[in-house]
Amino acid sequence: MKLSEIIKKALKGEELNALEKAELERFDPDALTQRAADAETRLREAREKLDAAEQDKMTEAEKFKKRAEQAEAKLKTSEEARRAAEADRDEAKRQHAALLRSNRIAELAAKHKCEEPEYLDFLAEKRGIDINDDAKVSEFVEALKKEAPKYFAADVKPGAGAPPPKPQGEKPQPGDRIGSIIESLNNAPEIQPEIQ
Repeated sequence: MKLSEIIKKALKGEELNALEKAELERFDPDALTQRAADAETRLREAREKLDAAEQDKMTEAEKFKKRAEQAEAKLKTSEEARRAAEADRDEAKRQHAALLRSNRIAELAAKHKCEEPEYLDFLAEKRGIDINDDAKVSEFVEALKKEAPKYFAADVKPGAGAPPPKPQGEKPQPGDRIGSIIESLNNAPEIQPEIQ
């Protein structure tokens, strides 16, 4: 009986007879793995012998032709690897240059209080401004501040500013209680918080 049939029978839950149990006990999966490895080794050896026999039967011209084909295949593979390495190198250089430009633009935006560094980069590239030349960049940014001030932070001093002027109104009548209270509030001194 085949091993696969015994396994199917066992999976169905049917009881195995003594012959089938003995067959299962004799089964060694490691031996199968070893036999497969041995067969692969024998196949490799047979191919090597076949190649050697073909080499013996070949004329000198055929031998040189086969060597040339092998060398050409190796050259093609190394050429493809070289192209891939050059493409990787070029991409890395491009990314590095983009990172340096991005850092320089961020530095310039902070220095000149530009709130849109991407727009600054776009205009600088569009107008052909060398971002490493400080004089040209300063000239460009000053012109841009005049053209589009909305992209730059305003140069103002922090603080609340001056208080609004007090309206000069009529003096309340001597018997007008509400008018007296309003006048007292308007003329009251401002209380400044203590700074610690």
